[in-house]
Amino acid sequence: MNRKIIFAVLAVLMAAFAVVAVAQTKKLDISGTWTRVALGGYGNPGTETMMIVHNDPYLYLIYRIKDGAGERTLDLKGMIDGKPHPQEVDGQPATLLAQWEGESFILDIKRERSNGYVHNRRKITFSADGKVMTVERTQYSKEGTLRGSGSEKWERK
Repeated sequence: MNRKIIFAVLAVLMAAFAVVAVAQTKKLDISGTWTRVALGGYGNPGTETMMIVHNDPYLYLIYRIKDGAGERTLDLKGMIDGKPHPQEVDGQPATLLAQWEGESFILDIKRERSNGYVHNRRKITFSADGKVMTVERTQYSKEGTLRGSGSEKWERK
């Protein structure tokens, strides 16, 4: 009789651990239109909007920027796998790297422009309701030296 109880308890515990493990591996669906509403420190003072289509592990990003340099749209595709995904933006080489680091989402975009090289790395955390992104943004030179960093707040529309 004791063996049956022990096996029953073990079976319940194993099932509970399996449910917890599955729940921890499921990541937030980040699809939607996101608008930057706040900027602190180093960064582009213009307006920025990202339309994200997320069908795990695939990511499609339309990133619209409007600032003193004009208006531009980055059209980027890749997988959320931590690997660089080379492509072209406006006929120039670009690379998108996306990955989860624990609860943070990393979005790393490197690209050549007619007026120079841009490398922005964003470490993104999401609010509990999934409607706000808090971002640590870091910009690097082509050689990998730090150009500046700042914070951003984005809201899902």
